[in-house]
Amino acid sequence: MSERIGKYVNSVVRFLKLYPMIKDVAVERSIVTRNSGYIKATVTFVNDSQLRVREFINGRLRKIDYAYHYQGSDGKLVFRYDNAPHHADVTTFPHHKHVSNKPKPESTEEKTVIDVVAEIVKTIRKELF
Repeated sequence: MSERIGKYVNSVVRFLKLYPMIKDVAVERSIVTRNSGYIKATVTFVNDSQLRVREFINGRLRKIDYAYHYQGSDGKLVFRYDNAPHHADVTTFPHHKHVSNKPKPESTEEKTVIDVVAEIVKTIRKELF
């Protein structure tokens, strides 16, 4: 089981390190046990904005806890996806998205690192081109 979890964690890191618009990936913590995996990383994009990734997965590769916090180069929140169980009024509870200019979180399905990076890159491309 831990081999499968290790492959998942490694694939997340490999994806981030190979993505063209990402200039740096700092893995702050990566733990793989027999029944779970945890990864915490800071991803810096070509425009110096950052994505903070935190995932805790079980042996079935299901995310128990996650947060994808994206901030501009000024350090201000752009958006964050997470599943912290504190917004019971959201229709997709516990999954939700915080957006910098909105007072309440939005409903959203669970996202993957790939989904979030694609959303960020689309935003960066609009800025650059």
